[in-house]
Amino acid sequence: MSLPILFALMYSANAEDIVLFQARPGILIKDSKYGPVAEFQKGLFGAAAEKCDLDTSKFGRPDHIIGRNVTRLVQAVAACGRFPSLRNTRAETTGAVTATLWQLVAPSVPPPTVVQRAYIMSLGNEATDYTDIEFNLGTTDPGIMTWGPQGATSGQAFQVQRILKIIDRDNKPLIDAAFGSEASEARRFMATRTEKATTKVIAAVMADPARRRIWKEGFVKLGDDRAVRSAYDDLMGASGTAGIPEAIADFYRSYWAHCWQPTEVDYAFFLDRAVQMDVRQAKTDAALNAVAEIQRRLERSLSAAERRRAIAANFQGGNTQMIGDRLARDVAFYIDGIGENELTDQKLIELKVNQSEIPTQLKGELSGWRRRTGQKASDFGFSDARLAPVPAKLSGREPACVR
Repeated sequence: MSLPILFALMYSANAEDIVLFQARPGILIKDSKYGPVAEFQKGLFGAAAEKCDLDTSKFGRPDHIIGRNVTRLVQAVAACGRFPSLRNTRAETTGAVTATLWQLVAPSVPPPTVVQRAYIMSLGNEATDYTDIEFNLGTTDPGIMTWGPQGATSGQAFQVQRILKIIDRDNKPLIDAAFGSEASEARRFMATRTEKATTKVIAAVMADPARRRIWKEGFVKLGDDRAVRSAYDDLMGASGTAGIPEAIADFYRSYWAHCWQPTEVDYAFFLDRAVQMDVRQAKTDAALNAVAEIQRRLERSLSAAERRRAIAANFQGGNTQMIGDRLARDVAFYIDGIGENELTDQKLIELKVNQSEIPTQLKGELSGWRRRTGQKASDFGFSDARLAPVPAKLSGREPACVR
């Protein structure tokens, strides 16, 4: 094969117009109001719609959500004739937000990476933004109080306290302005180092409606500050030290130990589990050893989607309510590759290595998924046909073995 033909084939493969987001009927893709989707919408409802002479009032308004309105507007922009490169593309035919469309509509904002889209998908599961806190005392959630898009906890890893300490160190007046009469209590809270001490502070706040309102409003003010969001991301993000990147790295090591290379869907799956669960190397090793045992029993290799379902069957965590909720979230990461007809209780239970311990919550995965979000990994452009990026915590390390 000549070099020009080889280069042409390479270019053709690399020139694939990757789908970033694909909303489906009844399914909404929600980003943070401060995230890249909001910036994309500014361009879509602004310069792009204007170039196409479109009346945007027919398509709602920018709201950092990709749903029916955005899908319709994308189709209209792609079909208006002012953007020739969008003719007969996924953008024009299905309203998908593709990399090409994104670059045309929002040239100053890079298209969201696999990592960024994984965080957006997880944010939708957590249903909280930078301005939101949830009081969890009296519920089955052990977080005591959680905050923001990655569900930073004030119990367990004390992530909320760590972020507030950074804010108070770098901009002390910000805590005073946000919490007012509760500023001293907010500082007492950020100094807690045990779950008992944290519970005492939060229980007192929850018991007083006025104090509770001040705290909620305080976090609204904090979350609206760019420096606060930056501090939050520095700790909770892909290169932070809050435990999420480390947990993803644990999954990678366990995969590599079995010669399995994580795909884009795997990465999103790892991250969503790291945000919600206690993930450690011993647990990921046990889960992947269970997958290997299932393969030996079946005398065949599992697909990437089947591996994730086997992990879901063998790696639960937390209380009984969390088992069911986690399973409902897990389905989104393997339903594309398995299909609804195969997602039966019996087939899931057969993937459980320890048949003497089968939680009742390990049933109804499909109905649970429909109630939870009904989302699929493909809605966020993830594919098992593409390998995922190596996490920052593993930068420069080669897999233990590669087929």
